Amino acid sequence: MKYVVWGAGVRGRRVVRNIGEDNIVAFVDSSSDKIKTFFCGKKVISLEEYETDYADYFIVISFTHASEGEKLLKERGIEQYLLFCDCPPDFTSNNPPLYFENYIVGMIENDKKYAIKGRTLFSFWLYEKICRLCQKTPILLIDHKTPNIIIKILQKNAYHVEYEDKVDYVNFAQIFKAEFEDPPVVFGENEINLFDCSDEIKEYHNLVIEGYRDKYKGRRCFIIGNGPSLNARDLNLLHQKGEISFGVNSIFYAFEQTDWRPTFYVVVQGWDCPKMYDKLENMGCQCAFIGDTDDVFWGKEHDKKILKFHVVCDVNEKRLPLFSEDFSKKCYAGGTVIYSCMQLAAYMGFEEIYLIGVDFSYAQQEGSYECFYHSDSEISVGYTERVTLAYHAAKKYTDSRGIKIYNATRGGRLELFGRVRFDDLFMD
Repeated sequence: MKYVVWGAGVRGRRVVRNIGEDNIVAFVDSSSDKIKTFFCGKKVISLEEYETDYADYFIVISFTHASEGEKLLKERGIEQYLLFCDCPPDFTSNNPPLYFENYIVGMIENDKKYAIKGRTLFSFWLYEKICRLCQKTPILLIDHKTPNIIIKILQKNAYHVEYEDKVDYVNFAQIFKAEFEDPPVVFGENEINLFDCSDEIKEYHNLVIEGYRDKYKGRRCFIIGNGPSLNARDLNLLHQKGEISFGVNSIFYAFEQTDWRPTFYVVVQGWDCPKMYDKLENMGCQCAFIGDTDDVFWGKEHDKKILKFHVVCDVNEKRLPLFSEDFSKKCYAGGTVIYSCMQLAAYMGFEEIYLIGVDFSYAQQEGSYECFYHSDSEISVGYTERVTLAYHAAKKYTDSRGIKIYNATRGGRLELFGRVRFDDLFMD
């Protein structure tokens, strides 16, 4: 199957990496500066040119704010589109889906019958992987709402397509479900949820991290954001009282002004990898939890205190992200490293989680962080919608398990969690 990718950027490049350069015929981009140039060796065209010359190909919306592109395509009567964000996170993440691919292919047996349920780019990728790597032809199960033009394109590419309510599921050795479900619904032993299967991939499991499960049962901790409200005096107080804390990203800029060091240091995605990672060996923390999003970093040897965790990057602004129940196997990204810290803290057994320096005051415009470094040195652009959903997901999970999250930040705009005064937490 060949595709046109909408978005000549980072996520568009990921589509190319996952489905192969030979399967891309062109890119669409809304930037007039990019049109008529080349990206990943392919021509960049306008949406109008797609409609006139490329409409026989699926158009894959690769960018983060996919709902905006989806709305525009619907307005123009284009039904043959796919959303990259509708694919499983292990397929859309920074890293090539090698372990994911091996896990799936490892389930295929020569004498069995297989089906794929779901109408996504991933479903089509999986269909062709099974055909090519296993020399078997699965059945692609679709629903009755599938537009005729999509069925026509699939049949043109020789896909074996059936309506999902017209087949007997018992006849399949395995039905691969490639659609998001919350909670995941699996009927019978022959269905498997591939949208969220990181738990089953042994390469993602970190046994050292597993040793932290419920280690701090019943205790409290502090998650330190890097917002403008953070100050050295508060960090000094945490140090004097021996409080357990989580520091993130560029917190090391504060070290010249305080003796405080985080108990744990967490990075999900290294937007400034060299600068942060160079500090790790002398961070002074008990251990550092670093996401598996940087192949270059993890291609090197590191101190045993630096622990690798699997990041599930489900970039979707239409639903709450999931919340990990086993940090040793996976952590769900939510547009902010604070969400990852919440998952780790819950996994460690903390029952009271206090936030400081989590101002949540950035919006879609650029805004500088000025707490411990020059205002022109670090710029942050907030993914407000995604982060809001993540905080709601954290509250939903922790409320259901009796874990309390409090906001002890001095000011800021985060009102979802109950407010407490930071100084009151240390009164006898």
